[in-house]
Amino acid sequence: MFRLFYRIQDYFSKYERHMRRVRRFYNNPAKEETWNLDLHIVEFLIPRLELFIEDSSRIVDWDSDDEHRKVKDYIPMIVSDFRFYLDNYDSDDIGVWKKSQEKVKEGFSLLSEIYCMLGW
Repeated sequence: MFRLFYRIQDYFSKYERHMRRVRRFYNNPAKEETWNLDLHIVEFLIPRLELFIEDSSRIVDWDSDDEHRKVKDYIPMIVSDFRFYLDNYDSDDIGVWKKSQEKVKEGFSLLSEIYCMLGW
């Protein structure tokens, strides 16, 4: 009985040590990340949105109602807008640069519409 208790206790202490590093990363951003904050926010969001739709589809029936269908349809559009922005962030062509600015604004507009539905 005590061995099991110590194994559980050991597991949680390892988990806490790991999470301490993660919390330090999120609570103490590097100064380099604040220079191009727009770029870093988009880079941060893309993999998490893709992972969200992949993982949550195992649990949530995204075709159950209109709100869930909206989330399922909007996330790929948001990711594609953000990717276009990343690909053309340093473009010398002013037309492409303006289009990338519009795309990222559209992406954040769509994200603001589904923001409260991202919890599953």
